[in-house]
Amino acid sequence: MGFWCHERAGAIRRTGAWGAVLASAYHCISIGLYPLHALSLPTWWIHVASVLEWAAAMLAVQRFGQLRREPAWRWLALAMVPALASAMAACTWHLFDNSAELQGLVVFQAGLTALGNAALALATWNILRLQRSLS
Repeated sequence: MGFWCHERAGAIRRTGAWGAVLASAYHCISIGLYPLHALSLPTWWIHVASVLEWAAAMLAVQRFGQLRREPAWRWLALAMVPALASAMAACTWHLFDNSAELQGLVVFQAGLTALGNAALALATWNILRLQRSLS
């Protein structure tokens, strides 16, 4: 069955029908021929897209602060780093099949999440404080 999936995907790929290639790959994954560790393909997509989106948001926040000439926004972008590291830790744990040997990574991720939430709260409070002092 695995050979059939490879051959089918190869034949479709040669014809240029990429939608069919993705459908064939999804079919092979769904019947268990290609392991994706602990998560399904759509769930991996959400995880990776969320990490990339968070990184883009960090850059956007920093750029916003530069345009407004308000350095407090840079602190908000910096405060987003622990949450990004937490997301990367979660993806790493999933990549290794949610292994019990990596349970410490889950604890580390929880700590990063708590640190990130506190850092974001402080950075937001700092922006609010500076905005009130300007008005």
